[in-house]
Amino acid sequence: MIILLTEIFFYPLGALDIHKTKQTWVALILVESKHGNKVRLYKWRWNESANKWFVDLARMDINNWNMEHIAIFLEKSIKS
Repeated sequence: MIILLTEIFFYPLGALDIHKTKQTWVALILVESKHGNKVRLYKWRWNESANKWFVDLARMDINNWNMEHIAIFLEKSIKS
């Protein structure tokens, strides 16, 4: 299956849903691209009139994010 996530074709290899409601869907998507495998953050919004999901503003590679720093922040935040 090939999906057009932006102007470049990505081949989805896996996904992790982070948050999903009737109107919003946020997920981490592992994709294969011409630049190698990447993990991308995506957010979709449900469009009732079109009866389908549309990509919202959050679509970016997260390979270079400092996940250790994020994990420490989240751990501290949850304990508070």
